[in-house]
Amino acid sequence: MNIGDMDLQHGQFMRVEKFAVKVARGKSCPSNIHQVANEAMRTPGFCDHIRLPVPPRIIYGVNPLDAVNVAESWSKRQTATVFHKPTQTVISRKFRHDKACAVVGVISVPPEWTSGEMWTNFCQTSVAWLIDKYGPDRLLSVVEHVDEHCLHLHFWVVPRVGETFSTVHQGVKAVEDVGLSATRGVREAAYKKAMSLLQDEFHERVGKFFGLERLSVGRNRYTRAQWHQKCFFNEQREIEVQKRIDDAVAKALCERDLPVGDLCEVDQQMTDS
Repeated sequence: MNIGDMDLQHGQFMRVEKFAVKVARGKSCPSNIHQVANEAMRTPGFCDHIRLPVPPRIIYGVNPLDAVNVAESWSKRQTATVFHKPTQTVISRKFRHDKACAVVGVISVPPEWTSGEMWTNFCQTSVAWLIDKYGPDRLLSVVEHVDEHCLHLHFWVVPRVGETFSTVHQGVKAVEDVGLSATRGVREAAYKKAMSLLQDEFHERVGKFFGLERLSVGRNRYTRAQWHQKCFFNEQREIEVQKRIDDAVAKALCERDLPVGDLCEVDQQMTDS
């Protein structure tokens, strides 16, 4: 399907989150990596929000539950460095179970998409981008879900042994680059900019080839008023295009002295061209 045939009103949806073996005390996120993987695999008791759960199709790598085992193994082998105030020295300690050990992401498409050639091509293009982005060994699993409102993919990324978590999460990497001495505002700005660049990259490599816009209704995107205004202008452009077609048809009728009954035929010919 050509981009011109698609609804360009829809924005892309690609999101990544950090998950740990255990949820840190006081954190708003209610899930750990085990719960997320079981929900993705539609394990009974973990997918009560799905009316008719359908087992996912693994389109790359391993079962998400196996990816969790790799993430937990990485967490156990990892060490953390902290500044010890009493001795004023940097020391190493065991990696905490409530520290992020895996990136879990979701890539979704508009609700009117169905399982067909375009969805298959979208999946292949998305997986190719993920492999290029994270590496074939860090990208452990990609699964397809078709039992919710929108078709979507879930993917799991874990650092290699010896690598830090910032290797697979560019928001965390951006915060590390500005340093702990930077103010909270500077760190937050660096994080948001890095995650925005991730969205830009996905759009350039995937989204734009399937008629998905970079900006859409949502947080830090168009306001609803701006979005409706954009839709209005798009409708006006469509009306203007149709008016030009009608004018051209009328002109053709006059120049070729065609009967009025041939109007539909001429209109169809110009539309097809």
